[in-house]
Amino acid sequence: MNKIKFIPWWHEDLPTLAGSKHHLPREADVVIVGSGYTGLSAALTLSRAGRGVVVLEAREIGFGASTRNGGQVGSGNQKFTVQKLIDLYGRDKAKALVNAGTDMLRYIANLIKTENIHCHFKTVGRFRGAAQARHYDMMAKDMEDMKRFAGVEFFMVSKGEQHNEVGTDQYYGGSVLPNDAALHPGLYHRGLLDRTITAGAIVIDKTPVTGIRANKSGFMVQTARGTLTAGAVIVATDLWCRQHAGH
Repeated sequence: MNKIKFIPWWHEDLPTLAGSKHHLPREADVVIVGSGYTGLSAALTLSRAGRGVVVLEAREIGFGASTRNGGQVGSGNQKFTVQKLIDLYGRDKAKALVNAGTDMLRYIANLIKTENIHCHFKTVGRFRGAAQARHYDMMAKDMEDMKRFAGVEFFMVSKGEQHNEVGTDQYYGGSVLPNDAALHPGLYHRGLLDRTITAGAIVIDKTPVTGIRANKSGFMVQTARGTLTAGAVIVATDLWCRQHAGH
C-alpha cells in the first residue's frame, strides 16, 4: 500500500534543529525578522562587519520557503517581462531590477564556494516551457531583452526540438538558460545558518515579532517573548509584512 509523503525528501538529510537556547537580549545593533536565505545572508554580512545582530523567527529556524523549494537557482525568471518593467518603472530602473537577478546568480555561486558550503550546487541549466503556442514568441522577445539588458545567455527550442531538453509534449517549445543552477535547499540554508552563528549573530526561534515602532534612538521591537531596542530593523519575510500591512 502506497503512503502519502508530507515531508520534503531533502529534509531527510538534515539533523533536527534544537530549540533556541538564547534569552531575548535587551538590545541589538540590528534586528532581522525572518531566518530564511534573505535574513541569514543579511545577518552574516552585518555580523562580519562587526554589528551586533539578532535574528528572530516566528516558527522553527528556516521554516518557510527557504527549506521548502525546488532548489532552482537562476536568472531571467522575474514576474514581469522586461517591457512590462520598463512600462512600470522606466528603462533605468527596469535594467537595474533585471541585473539584480543575474548578480544574484553570481553572488550565490561565489558565496557557496568561498564559504565552502556543501549543498550540491551545480550549473545544470534550465528549460522554461511555453504553455501556449502564442507564449513562444513572447518568451523569445523577452529573452532577447534579458540578454540585451543583463547579458543572460539563452537559446530557444521549438516544440519539435523540446524532447532534447525535456521528456514531454505538453509545451509549445521554450527557452533554455544554460547558466542556471541547482542546489540542495536545506543544506544551503544549514550552511548559511552555521556561518551566521559562527560570525556572532544570535538566532532565536519560536519568537514572533508582533510590532515595530520607531523612536528617537532607533526602533522598539515587540515580540511574544518581550521587547528589545535596535538601531535598525530588517524585515526579511513577506509574511510579516502581509500580516501587519497598514499598521
